[in-house]
Amino acid sequence: MTERNDQDPIRPSDIAFTPITGGDRGEEDNLPWQQRRATWAALAGCLLLALMVIFVLPALIQPPDTTPVPISSDHPATPTAESPFRDAQLATARRAAQDVLSKILEKQAFLESKNIELWDSEAFDKALAVAATGDAHYRQRAFEQAQQAYQTALEQLSALETAIPQQVSDGLAAGTDALNNGDAAEATRQFQRVQAIAPDNAEAARGLARAEVLDQVIELVAEAAIARQNNDLSQARTLYRKALELDADHAPAAASLEAVNAKILDNRFNEAMSRGYTALERNQ
Repeated sequence: MTERNDQDPIRPSDIAFTPITGGDRGEEDNLPWQQRRATWAALAGCLLLALMVIFVLPALIQPPDTTPVPISSDHPATPTAESPFRDAQLATARRAAQDVLSKILEKQAFLESKNIELWDSEAFDKALAVAATGDAHYRQRAFEQAQQAYQTALEQLSALETAIPQQVSDGLAAGTDALNNGDAAEATRQFQRVQAIAPDNAEAARGLARAEVLDQVIELVAEAAIARQNNDLSQARTLYRKALELDADHAPAAASLEAVNAKILDNRFNEAMSRGYTALERNQ
C-alpha cells in the first residue's frame, strides 16, 4: 500500500477499503464527524429507509373500503337551458294568460264602479278568489293553468255584468212593494241599492223621495180609515187627498180615495132619488 502523507485529505475510498486496526480506531476518533464511517453508514441507512417509505410502504397499505361521500354545494346546479320550442310555447301561453288577465281587470274595475259590494259581494269575491289561483299558477310558470283559472274568473265576472239590468229591475220592484207595505226602511234600502248600480235611474230617485215621506202618508191613511168607519166620508176624502199630495203614487191611498169618492157619489144619488120620490108624493 502507498503510504499517505499526513497532509493529504482523506478520501472515502481510503476509508471504505482500509482495514480497521486497533491503532486506526484511535485515529478515527480524532477525525471530523463528516469523515467518520459511522456517519456514512447512518446516511446510507436513512437513504434506504426513505426509499422503502416512498416505494414499498404504499404498496403494502390498502385503502379503506369506504363509500366516498359526495360533496354537496350550497349553490344549486345551473338548470339546463330549455329548448327554443319550449321557450316559444311558454311565451305564447304567458301572453294568452296576460290577455285574459287584462280583461279581468277591466271587468273588476267596471263592477266596482257599479258598487257590486252592495248588491252581490259574495259572487264577486268568489270570482276574485279564482283569479288569485291563476296568479299562483302564473308565479310557478304554469301559464296554461293560469290562463284556465283566469278564464273561469272572467266568465264569472261577465255573468255579474250581464245581470246588472235584472238587478235594477228587481230592486225597483222590491222597493215599490216595500212602499205599498208601509216599510220605509226596506224601501230605502232597495232604492239605494238601485242607485248604487245606476246613479241616474229616475225611478229609484222617485222611490227614495217617496220613502222619505212614507211614515207621514201612512199616518194620514190611518186617520182617513177611521173617518171612513165613522161614515165621515168628507173627512176621509180630505185625508186621502193630503196623503196623495205627499206621495201621488201611493196605491193604497189612491184606491181608498177612489172608493170614498164612489161612496160619496152613491150617497148623493140615493139622496137625490129619495128627494125625487118625496117630491112625487107631494105632487111637486
